[in-house]
Amino acid sequence: MEYPLGGYNQDYESRISRTAAVNCHLEPNATGNFFRVRRSAGLASEYDVGLGPIRGMFEIQGELFVVSRNKLYKIDASDVVTELGDVGGSTSRVYMAANGADDNQIFINSDGNGYIYDASLGTPFGQITDPDFSAGLGAASLNQIFWVPRPNSNTLQGSDTADGLNWDSLRRVSAEQDPDYLVQAIRLTSALWLMGKKGCEYWQTDPTDATNPIRPVAGATIERGVGGDNSIATWQNNAFWLADDFTVWQISGSAAEKISDLNIEYAIRGDGKTPGYASPEKAIGFFIDHPVHKQYVLTFPGDEATWVYDVLTKLWHTRESNGIGRWRGVESALFKNKVLVGDYNLGKLWLFTEEEFTENGETLKFQIVPPAIRNKNNDMTVESVELFMEVGVGDVLGIDDFGIQKALPIAPLIQVEYSKDGGVTWRNKPDLSLGTVGQRDIRVKSRLFGRVRKEYAFMLRFTVTDEVPVEMYELHVETDG
Repeated sequence: MEYPLGGYNQDYESRISRTAAVNCHLEPNATGNFFRVRRSAGLASEYDVGLGPIRGMFEIQGELFVVSRNKLYKIDASDVVTELGDVGGSTSRVYMAANGADDNQIFINSDGNGYIYDASLGTPFGQITDPDFSAGLGAASLNQIFWVPRPNSNTLQGSDTADGLNWDSLRRVSAEQDPDYLVQAIRLTSALWLMGKKGCEYWQTDPTDATNPIRPVAGATIERGVGGDNSIATWQNNAFWLADDFTVWQISGSAAEKISDLNIEYAIRGDGKTPGYASPEKAIGFFIDHPVHKQYVLTFPGDEATWVYDVLTKLWHTRESNGIGRWRGVESALFKNKVLVGDYNLGKLWLFTEEEFTENGETLKFQIVPPAIRNKNNDMTVESVELFMEVGVGDVLGIDDFGIQKALPIAPLIQVEYSKDGGVTWRNKPDLSLGTVGQRDIRVKSRLFGRVRKEYAFMLRFTVTDEVPVEMYELHVETDG
């Protein structure tokens, strides 16, 4: 009988395990039946920038601005990396936005201190010293004005028009539809969203007010606040964030909806049997603008966990880096038609690509746990399990970053584990070969799993650690009951 490789048909009884997808994403067809599971993109070395960690990335006009540890760098179209100046801090997130008549000014918000880079000035980089400037988190630009919340307040302040070095004490507005501390202000197309602790307000341009040329839109408030100050990420006309109830939300245009599923919600908050994350409020979110799989990445640093929401499929999976627990990615940007990911610890910008099956040469574990199989009325015997997937896909001619031929496996293996109690305990079956290079007729089949008591769940777990692409299409399980 054919069984799905992933999906929402999950049961949260103690005898039933939950599905899982680690370093892989699911691609359903139009009816929601899963026809393919693919290995996630790997990370190949692309740029070395400073000492790390990477705290911010911002692309504008064919140049990439990067904050690594306490320094601001620029990478130009010729891949020249230039240090521009000191922005203070060491590990906290840095926010950047562009402004000016031709986006010539870059505003950098680092630990509440503001900096401006403007190549048109005689001294192109410097700190904002205006006494009227005081910044919380974030950086937004609308109508040639930089906007940033004042710390621990419901007030948003703006810079002078096309001039981020000067700030007018009168250019301030307040989030008042639901008075609240502002976390960040974000720009989506031609409007601002004021993201607060208890709710989010939608503000549009107001050309009738020269001092404060924005106004709230009546009735456009979202009664769902921000639970992770650094979890907010934007992409085109969309925003994603960890909400005040520790669910995950998305704004699209002027509408909002919850996008988290039970798996991530129980992981964050606990389910009564297992504890949730110890410090979810410290979550960090960013967006990967992949050509196909647009992804919102949400990492819980203190709990060493990373969850990824795929905008295309509307499904979640997790990512792990070898020996870390969480994923090492912490920022991302598109630059020269390449998807780059910044490192949470090193001064590295990684190329995010399906052609790489490792992370910096380290193992990128693929693991999938399909939904449980059980018979509520009778015991059943699991006679065989067969995966329909790509085989014979090894590459013995691979070359590493140093120009040395890699000793890739000629016959990569897939590890097979099974559980008869819903994933509480696991047993190993012998590894199965995925075939020598070019061997396309091999069957990935395992036999004799034994009897499973009625009402108990039979679970499977498949793991690949070899440096090969992984694509699964169908799972067939033969039982006698």
